[in-house]
Amino acid sequence: MKRRWTGFLAAVVMLVGPCLPVLSADAAGGAGTAALTIYYYAAGTVRKMVAAPYQAELARGSRYQVKSPSAEPFVLADPEQAVIEGTLDEDTEIRVYYNDGRKQADYTVIYIGRDGERETVLDKETFRAPAGETVNVERKDFENFGKEAGQDMTILVTADGRAVKKVYYTRLFYDRIVFRTEGTYISPIYGRAGQDISGEIEKIEEPVRQGYIFKGWNRALPDIMPEGEYVVNAVWEPGESRYTVLRWMENAEDDGLVP
Repeated sequence: MKRRWTGFLAAVVMLVGPCLPVLSADAAGGAGTAALTIYYYAAGTVRKMVAAPYQAELARGSRYQVKSPSAEPFVLADPEQAVIEGTLDEDTEIRVYYNDGRKQADYTVIYIGRDGERETVLDKETFRAPAGETVNVERKDFENFGKEAGQDMTILVTADGRAVKKVYYTRLFYDRIVFRTEGTYISPIYGRAGQDISGEIEKIEEPVRQGYIFKGWNRALPDIMPEGEYVVNAVWEPGESRYTVLRWMENAEDDGLVP
């Protein structure tokens, strides 16, 4: 009588990375397959990959052992991830992180707002990156300022840590005080925040509105120019109207009219 053996083991391996897994022979036959994916990222970045990901489709229950690839100038952030091993029971994703092995250096970005000939530092930040590398400068938005077009938004990081990048913005409008009167027009006062405008304020005449008495402004008129648009509204009180009534009488003798 012939003895038949029905044991079955199947493993389909698809390799994208540089390492093959070491599989044990104790995988459960007929249990299906699962996907193993290992990603190799640069630490501190938004998923910047330092090597192609490792992918394999293996029988469920298989043992795997994958050596992390060399990715100079990057070095493993965690030496315990030099070899990734375990049992594949379900679809699994693993992330391995690397530190940049190059010398790090500081670089500074200064964000400058232009208002005519006046320049104001809106913000200033210092970052770190590998020396000798050209990196993208972070873009920022500032209220009442627009970034000037056509600027190179990269910087070469120098080993001395003194690289500086200036990013320029143009003020979208001047600081100003606007007068809303519903009567005679008063021109706005323009200036720059922090500027002494007491002289201009003293020259402001009271507005006039027919049938109303001017009672002042709804908020104080500042001596120092505030930032942005500062709106003041005239406050009015209904006034008394004066009028004259003329009565005309007919003169019977000369057919004329007399008051």
